Amino acid sequence: MTFAPPSHCPNCGTPVLQGTSRCPRCGGPLITVTPRWASSGPPPAAPSTPPGGRPPNADLGSPPIGPGGTPVAGYEVSQRPRSDRVPFRPIEPPRRPRLPVPLVVAGAALSAVAIIGLAWIAYPRAAGSAIDGAQPGAATSGDPDGLEGGLRGAKRSEGPGQGPSVEATDLLARAKTLGGEWNRDAVLVSLRADPIVAGRVPVEKGGTVEFVFAIPAGKLGPGARVGKDRFTVTFTGTEPTTRISADAALGRGVADPACTGNDAWRAAVASGVPSNARTTLTYTNSEKHERAVWRAESAEDPKLNRTIDGQRCTILTR
Repeated sequence: MTFAPPSHCPNCGTPVLQGTSRCPRCGGPLITVTPRWASSGPPPAAPSTPPGGRPPNADLGSPPIGPGGTPVAGYEVSQRPRSDRVPFRPIEPPRRPRLPVPLVVAGAALSAVAIIGLAWIAYPRAAGSAIDGAQPGAATSGDPDGLEGGLRGAKRSEGPGQGPSVEATDLLARAKTLGGEWNRDAVLVSLRADPIVAGRVPVEKGGTVEFVFAIPAGKLGPGARVGKDRFTVTFTGTEPTTRISADAALGRGVADPACTGNDAWRAAVASGVPSNARTTLTYTNSEKHERAVWRAESAEDPKLNRTIDGQRCTILTR
């Protein structure tokens, strides 16, 4: 190894003369290390480039390096081919799996069937009546008693010697439909069933069920005061009959009875009324009791009359 003084101090950069071993300013040593081949001979020759070819190591991704760490002359890095480079491909996002077409069609069909079924159940069906053009008293197929039009929706039964009978409150929905056709704000004022035999009305033996409706004079709903106009619906063994009247006594509307006519009759019998007594049931508002009540009235003995709460089926005594 040999040493050669630099032309400038490596510590402070002061220019120095050849042959000086220390810096005249900072006193630092001026000895530098030279390569081993500097003392043994000239530097090795740079690799040659074949005629019409490429420099050696052109495919290795780095330029050939000559003595002193400099690239070989005439070698352009930008012109080097890179056979090991992979073309850029954008990464595609993962695709969501698609449902099979038959499954989508089946789901749509089931949804349509469900919607049609709900509409069929919820759609209100108009009950047949004389207003719809039915002939009064005409019997239909499967209805030999001719009760289909007037008593539609009521549960009919037969008792010993009484013929077909109905429970009075089973006809309320049918009567309210007719009342709504008369006036959409119509409210129930009274219900009268005569006679009551074993809790039911023998419509084929002259029994009748009568509903009276009126128009509220002020606020709507149960307990509201009503005007003088009345709409009456009467059920017998044939088609219901309706009539309109005016100048009736003022009254109040009532709520639909939670206590049915049959339950009211049972409460009266439990309080001492003979089960075979001819009884008339009337559901109306009571000013005395300030509520809607059933009145069970006996044609044989006034002592058998009873007043029953229209919602709880309890006997009222005061």
